[in-house]
Amino acid sequence: MKRIIEIRQHLSSFANQSGLVESVFAFSPFAMQVYDSKGHSLFVNQSFRDLFGSVPPPEYCVLKDDQAKATGVLHLFERAFKGEVINVPPRWYDPRKNVQVKVDSGNSVAIETTLFPIFDEQQVLTNVVFVFKDVTAEQTIREENTAINTKLQESNLLIESFLSNTKAVIYFKDRSGRYIKVNRQWCSIFEQAEVDAIGKTDYDIFPKDAADSYVANDRKVMQSRSHIESEEKATLSDGEVHTYFSLKFPMLDKDGNITGICGISTDITEIKRVQQELHRSRRMESLGIMAGGIAHDFNNSLSIIQLQAESVLGITDDKFITNRLNSIINATTSAANLIKQLLAFGRQQPMQARSLNLRTIVDELRKILEQVLGEAISLDISSSEKLASVFADPTQIEQILVNMTINARDAMPRGGKLSVEIKNAVLKKSSKGKRIGASPGDYVELSIRDTGHGMSAEILERIFEPFFTTKSGSKGNGLGLPSVIGIVQQNKGEIIVESTENVGTCFRILFPRHQEAHVNKIVNSPKTIRARKSGEIILLIEDNLELMDATALKLEDAGYRVLKAQNLQAAIAAAKEVQGAIDLIISDVIMPERSGPEIANELFSLRLLKETRVLFTSGHSGNQLEKYSVSTQDFGFLEKPYTGKKLLEKIDALLAPEPT
Repeated sequence: MKRIIEIRQHLSSFANQSGLVESVFAFSPFAMQVYDSKGHSLFVNQSFRDLFGSVPPPEYCVLKDDQAKATGVLHLFERAFKGEVINVPPRWYDPRKNVQVKVDSGNSVAIETTLFPIFDEQQVLTNVVFVFKDVTAEQTIREENTAINTKLQESNLLIESFLSNTKAVIYFKDRSGRYIKVNRQWCSIFEQAEVDAIGKTDYDIFPKDAADSYVANDRKVMQSRSHIESEEKATLSDGEVHTYFSLKFPMLDKDGNITGICGISTDITEIKRVQQELHRSRRMESLGIMAGGIAHDFNNSLSIIQLQAESVLGITDDKFITNRLNSIINATTSAANLIKQLLAFGRQQPMQARSLNLRTIVDELRKILEQVLGEAISLDISSSEKLASVFADPTQIEQILVNMTINARDAMPRGGKLSVEIKNAVLKKSSKGKRIGASPGDYVELSIRDTGHGMSAEILERIFEPFFTTKSGSKGNGLGLPSVIGIVQQNKGEIIVESTENVGTCFRILFPRHQEAHVNKIVNSPKTIRARKSGEIILLIEDNLELMDATALKLEDAGYRVLKAQNLQAAIAAAKEVQGAIDLIISDVIMPERSGPEIANELFSLRLLKETRVLFTSGHSGNQLEKYSVSTQDFGFLEKPYTGKKLLEKIDALLAPEPT
């Protein structure tokens, strides 16, 4: 502005202003045009001609320019003619649309305009000078920079939005391992503000063992100059150790130099848990299939050994023979229990589920549990009021309690306390402890807590592995806890284990709350009241001849009349022989031609039976029995191998008179 005033004062001192203007403006690199005080065009220079391609006539009056009026800039000219200096920012002119702009290239140009008045020595406005500067190059660069900055801002917003909303943990470190940026998820899980993390290293934030691992992976990225994938562990504020899948890669400058690293870590704790559970389930399934495959024949053989040994035991007084036979019977019982554990582990154990109250089961088993624990360990049992029911096999629940009590006893060799608590519980996703099994929901919780030596993290990871045991010698076969988890999962339950060394262990076993039991009925067994009589007739249906003979001998020794049948035809013939006066059918479930339930159904449908009860037996796994719809609600069921005592007790219960 000061320079313009000086030029104006200098020009005003010349008398011959026209000649001076022409000489000054002739060679200016800017397009210039001079108007008189009335707005008529007086002069244009060569730069003007180059820019606009034409010269307005002398009578041309800018104050009457229609285009000036149309574009809304007339007021700027009017202000200039009133003595004001006007600077018009760059504007784009298209030669195809603006008739005044006739550049040879035909391209749009950006023109920056300055208008300033010229006064005489009496300060009367004599002229107005228009200066037009072609700023196309500068304006193009400026607009391109603006566009680039806009895109950069949009990109930054997009990146920031991603960093803020992703569930992944994202972080940036410089070459020295100092954090230069962390995202919102990082701040959330480690409970630190970003400003507090910036400038710190892993050693400033995490425990040394974790920091060592992170830094080692960072070093691999720097050395290899490529990305690496790894699993990293982090202990969160709640004390839980989470596993993260981390992708780390180098950050490079324009010359390819490493400036730092970027890490993207995703929490895969739940995925790892599910993978481990799936792997364990597959092993369980394989073992269960194997156990289920051999269970039938193995249990048949054990039944034969058991019954024959009992038969000989009943007719001898020889102590040597008696001791040997008892040893055989004990070994048979141990082998049978081992098969049961294998089936339970593989979730193949036959189930006789019903609606039940866990407190009732625990109370009924209390004396046995106290005997297992011994005098040095106290037993405390408690439960909440209005306890919900569960749908489970009471025998399996007893098996769980005994196994867990034995484990607790062995963990307290110097005595202690075992607490058993039953209560309604809600399992949440964030539940602490090593979890095996079901989803969050409503359960009845059976917790068993001891004050024993506890377990290390390494042992805790392996306690449910088959055949893994910390007990020495013959104290354990490594199937106790695996069989427990098999039973729990067969009943759609959940196990959570919490253990601290030198403090104790707590097993929280959760069963789904039961609303309504659904029972499959296969045959309508007679329910008439009957009197107990001697010499009842039993139809024994069994495809294994040795087992059939051993069982028949036991029944005949007990005073029953036994009819034998290996298939449907033989069973029909036997029923016709006694004109349907059969008191009890004892039948194997799975046989080569027709199953036991099918044979029983056929006999009832042919009206060959009258007041007949049914007892099914099987050495097969529970999954196989489900195919035959065997219901223990309307029929007796006896699992093989069975002792003579169990067989007779079951028969006695089925043939006993019903209460009136």
